[in-house]
Amino acid sequence: MKPETRKQWAVGSGQSPVTGIRYRATPRRGLRFATTSRIAPRQGVVSASLRHRVSRIVTLTLLLVLASSAFAQQGVSTVIDPQDAALRAQFREADFGGNLAIRVAGDPVKEYYVVDMNRFVSRFERIWFINLVFQSAEVVTLDHDIAADQMWFFAPKRLPEEKALALFDEMKRSADSVSNGMTEEEKAAWLQKNDKYKNNGNDEE
Repeated sequence: MKPETRKQWAVGSGQSPVTGIRYRATPRRGLRFATTSRIAPRQGVVSASLRHRVSRIVTLTLLLVLASSAFAQQGVSTVIDPQDAALRAQFREADFGGNLAIRVAGDPVKEYYVVDMNRFVSRFERIWFINLVFQSAEVVTLDHDIAADQMWFFAPKRLPEEKALALFDEMKRSADSVSNGMTEEEKAAWLQKNDKYKNNGNDEE
């Protein structure tokens, strides 16, 4: 190649199509490299990607917080108040179908049952039955009016319904058996010592 040709080839400027590096060439000093035009756009791409990831993380976090809040509110709203008059009114005329007890409601923690107290023929049997409930680790009474037509109870969620109902029946049979084996004088003497409800104005004398 001739010198003048080399000189013409070396003069000028341009940009590499591969690296994106800009250059400027002179006859004497050869190639001079300038700041690349590829670096800045690449930094912009990285920054945009990072912003996108941060945005996604923030969005997912907010969604999780909202979902947790909604679930907590739903959990609170499903808790049953067994003393609610409107709830009890729904089962005041409940059909027990010949059974002693029926399940009437449930929430995430407890199951609620109503016992037909008219199945007990005497006060002695009612109080004996309630005393057995007090001794039980599975069912708990919510009422204290022994003379009432119904009494409400609850059991833990883990106790299956059929076992809870069977437990009520077993206590009823025990009360019947004890009552049948005692005279009226013996039952009266027992009530004198064990009737904790005799001062309740709603109870029988």
